[in-house]
Amino acid sequence: RVDSQGAVTVSALDSIATRNLTGSAQLSGSAAVGAAVAYTLSNARVNAEVDATVRAASLSATAKSKALNGEPAVKVESYTGAAGFAAGIGAAVSVADMNNMIGVNLGGDQQYVNALSATAEDTLGLAVKADGAALGAVAAGLVIGTGLRDSTVGVKVESGSSLTANGIGLSANGAGSLSVDTVGAASGLFAAGTAVAALGIDSTRVTTEVGDGATLDGKAGGVTVLASAAPQIDVSAIGASVSAGAGVGASYARAEGSTRVTAKLGNAVDIKGTGGLKVAAKLDNQRSGNEVDPDEAAVRARSVAGSGGLYFSANGSVAEAVNSSVVSATTGTDLKLPSGRVEIDARSETQQYAEATGIAVGGLAVGASVAEARSTTTTEAKLGDRANDRQGTSLLTDLVISADGEDINQAKSIAGSGGLVAGNATIARTRTTGNVYAEIGKAVDIAAGSLALTAKFNALYGTHANSVNAAVVGGSGAGSDNEV
Repeated sequence: RVDSQGAVTVSALDSIATRNLTGSAQLSGSAAVGAAVAYTLSNARVNAEVDATVRAASLSATAKSKALNGEPAVKVESYTGAAGFAAGIGAAVSVADMNNMIGVNLGGDQQYVNALSATAEDTLGLAVKADGAALGAVAAGLVIGTGLRDSTVGVKVESGSSLTANGIGLSANGAGSLSVDTVGAASGLFAAGTAVAALGIDSTRVTTEVGDGATLDGKAGGVTVLASAAPQIDVSAIGASVSAGAGVGASYARAEGSTRVTAKLGNAVDIKGTGGLKVAAKLDNQRSGNEVDPDEAAVRARSVAGSGGLYFSANGSVAEAVNSSVVSATTGTDLKLPSGRVEIDARSETQQYAEATGIAVGGLAVGASVAEARSTTTTEAKLGDRANDRQGTSLLTDLVISADGEDINQAKSIAGSGGLVAGNATIARTRTTGNVYAEIGKAVDIAAGSLALTAKFNALYGTHANSVNAAVVGGSGAGSDNEV
């Protein structure tokens, strides 16, 4: 038991900054072979818990993870260079794997004169970079960068708990960044080849939850249950190969986001007071203004491949930006509502951008570029079955249930080729799948001054495909496709 005349503060904070840097350089009169590999595994476990009988003026419970400085918390870099008279062969590989679990748990019987605030937040980011260069009569390079970010953030009120305060605010937020940048180059007298790959995957789960049978009395300050996420993923792969004989290259970039944002009340939850109730879940793309700017996309993938060979040149460039998300603000069955404004709001805003560029020049030159941006989203707001206003003793001014989804998908693909015999193809495509639900359950018994039930979905998409060819004998093609 805790008894205090003043404020109670419970805080858990994790601040980190790491850098993993590897490099290799080889110089040989015959063959030079080398590699640089960097790997970092980061696990953050941060938890703040108040599960007791408490009588105090106020409570502030926080659990946060953040970078020690303004830069990404985890940096992984690898650099390699190989130059040999006969052959130069090099590889650079960078991998970062981040796993975070951040949470606040509240339980027991807690009463405060003033406000109760519980906040969990994860803003840890990671940056991956890999660069490689090879030079020789025959030159070959391999560059791979991989960033994996997994984040679980939550605020939970345990089942059967009782919380009383003049204003109860529960909030969880996930807003980390992920960037992967890879560059590869090769130059060979007879032959040169590069393969460059960049992969960035972010999996974020944010949950603010009130367990079954819990009682929350927000008095005049009301009760808010908020969950939000704003992941940022930026992936880039650039490769170039040049030779007096044959030059080939391939670049692949994939940015993938998988996000679940949940704000929910369990079954038989009792919300008391006169300050109303707000249950809100939001996925934010952090776009500023009304303009649709690809540089502000939350999920970005860029791929560039360039090749040149006096006799033969070939390349392929592929970029994929993928987003899968579920955003839900819901209440369970048999919810008892307070007086004031009651709002259940689910909002999802995503933006994906993919750009692929490929240029091939040679006696015989061929190339292909593919860019694809796609999203699959579900946005749900629901008032559960048998929600009630205590047989009219709770005076609801407004009852607002809204679900709003917006997905922006853009793809740009450019292919160019030149030579005696040359050809190329380019494809840009988008795929948008969105589901939005706003629902009032069965046997709901509520009287309110106004009622609003809205569900809205907006899909914005655009593609740009450009193919340029200059040859004595040649052909080229460009295609774009949008599907909603």
